[in-house]
Amino acid sequence: MAHIRLERTIWPVGHGAFYTEQFRGGHGNTFTVAYDCGGKDKATIEGQIGAATNGGSTPIDLLFISHFHSDHINGLPTLLANSLVKRIVLPQLAEEVVLEAIVYNFIKASHGGHQTPSADVIQLQEQLISWVQSDNKENITEVVESAEGDVEINHIEIGERNGEAGQVNSVLPKEIRSGKEIQITELRKVFWHYIPICYKDKQKCEDLLVALQKKYDITNDQEKLDWKKVKNVLLEEIPEEERKPREAKYKNIKGIKDIYDTNFPAKGKGEQSHNCYSMPVYSGPTVDEALDHIHSSYRYNECLFARVVDVLYRRYFDILAQHSAHCLYTGDFEANIQSNLDKLKQILGTLWAKVGLLQIPHHISDSNYNPDLYDHRMLSFGNVDDKGDESFSFSIYRKISYSHHCLAVAITEKDEPLEFGYYIVLI
Repeated sequence: MAHIRLERTIWPVGHGAFYTEQFRGGHGNTFTVAYDCGGKDKATIEGQIGAATNGGSTPIDLLFISHFHSDHINGLPTLLANSLVKRIVLPQLAEEVVLEAIVYNFIKASHGGHQTPSADVIQLQEQLISWVQSDNKENITEVVESAEGDVEINHIEIGERNGEAGQVNSVLPKEIRSGKEIQITELRKVFWHYIPICYKDKQKCEDLLVALQKKYDITNDQEKLDWKKVKNVLLEEIPEEERKPREAKYKNIKGIKDIYDTNFPAKGKGEQSHNCYSMPVYSGPTVDEALDHIHSSYRYNECLFARVVDVLYRRYFDILAQHSAHCLYTGDFEANIQSNLDKLKQILGTLWAKVGLLQIPHHISDSNYNPDLYDHRMLSFGNVDDKGDESFSFSIYRKISYSHHCLAVAITEKDEPLEFGYYIVLI
């Protein structure tokens, strides 16, 4: 008989995303999984990383990354520098996707070219480039679009782990298919699984690559992206003595931003955006009959508490939390595109009806809203900034709670972590 305790934590990082799940086996062995690792405020995300990893002493066995925008991964340099991260599972490292992320992150971090990006941003860009350039991605697993035929299910055994870094690497291949399970086992019994889901349609990223290639010298003799040239084009500065008042310090930033905005304009309902490759991940038990919900804890800051929480709200939260084991992390998933949502439901099959805890896509944004995402009772959460958020839509926040029989929880950087505990008995 095996006894396993799971602690799932939604960390309060403001506009960003950082979630962990830690399994504790009966013999004291642990297995920690994280989804995304980013937020707008450096001090906030670094503080939450420290809390989640006990100051770096707790390794991350499996890290899922939804996509490569800085508000979802800018804590990665800190995490990698201070903690052992054994395996990273992420969307396929196509050069057009990485280029889009690098351009987007640079535009945001430089405030349209008027400020020098921080050293952390430059370090993050270097990390992305090193991943896409390397032929030997030792601790990376890329999720690629499903093809004809099936592949083996990937197993991770936590009951026999020896704590060495190579254990997780030895059981996950460098590439897995979208929609295929990563199964967690204890004493050779499967009790939990993860299902990452990626999307093949990256046409706008490809169009951005072509447009930038036409205007700037960023390719080598083989017509492949030359990442050194990409960096040079981004970082080329106008000499200070030649710069006009209020002019951006980076010479090419206006042209690059114009091309980017042309390819990714403000989107409408059903239109693809720069989040087109954001990877949802399902997390849930395979043994519902052996699962008990232990507890859920939540405590909001005074402003949010006064606005939305009352006795009935807390009671409804507790009711929905009892069914929160099956969870869907979404990153900035484009649920507004109906074909994306239809595919997600098709891949999850009967698991979709079990989802009781849902990350609201894109920081509770109206541009990613689709009523079909909330078609049964579930507890929903989203990370937003305490003092205004460019993505947050209060109307969507209300609609999820009042129109869909769900409950939306907005978590700011001033809140306490949102925690859920579960107890699993395997016979």
